[in-house]
Amino acid sequence: MRRIYDAGQVGRTETVFEYAPYCEKYGVNAVNLTSRELASPEVFREADKCIHAHGLTWGMLNMPIDSFAEDLSDEDFAKGLETLKRWADMTADSDAKHCYNHIWNGSNLRTYKEQREWVIERAQKIFEVLDPYNIHYGFEFLGVVPLRNSFKYPFFNGITGALSVADAVSPRMGFVFDTYHWYTGHDCDMGDLYYAAEHVDRLVNFHVNDGIAGVPREKQEDMERAMPMTTGVIDSKAAYDLFKSRGYEGLILCEPMTLWKNEMKDKTIEEVVKALAEGYARLEE
Repeated sequence: MRRIYDAGQVGRTETVFEYAPYCEKYGVNAVNLTSRELASPEVFREADKCIHAHGLTWGMLNMPIDSFAEDLSDEDFAKGLETLKRWADMTADSDAKHCYNHIWNGSNLRTYKEQREWVIERAQKIFEVLDPYNIHYGFEFLGVVPLRNSFKYPFFNGITGALSVADAVSPRMGFVFDTYHWYTGHDCDMGDLYYAAEHVDRLVNFHVNDGIAGVPREKQEDMERAMPMTTGVIDSKAAYDLFKSRGYEGLILCEPMTLWKNEMKDKTIEEVVKALAEGYARLEE
């Protein structure tokens, strides 16, 4: 699988020119694009040369907006689509061919049916921007119970819901599987995992992490996670092995969130990349 370094996820500000050599050294072989690398065609070309000189590829093309945030107006959504189109055009000849949005697992404004229709309408517009560039776009479902309970109306929190909405847009739309949301939403339901594995050809990105020890599943918070296979709460290796056995060779991202960022904030960039590499390696042991 293509192991991702994402500057935003690890809370670092170093440029691609600073961290790419360490990614090469430790086998973290994909880099997520940020707005910094997409500041202009000239800036992107230099960043593109850098990562390929170090034997890396691009990972995800990050979205410029939280497309399904309830407070994102139609006007701001349209502006976000313009930026996305510009980025897709800028990277058209590169290997940056994956993009996704998380879908909030509830709404304060719309019932399930209304929310579904609203999400499909916006997703269709995003898909129409990305599909001509052969960018594989998908949804990430969110499972965290306190987050879902914070909304007036619940929305989907599993893989079947994500693919149901994706199918309403296009069979070419995919999904993101996150082991933390798999655990918090359905307590590591094996049926959900095998269902995802049956559709591994539509897997846009695979997020791996662990839960917080001693905290009940229904009280785990969205931004408080750990590196995979460190606390014994989530068996991310089971998902890793299953997807790999089904032929998945795509993108994988360690996503430990806030606690790990705080732990790494005083480390060197080499130490951060090395720690990421160790997280990925644990899944293969």
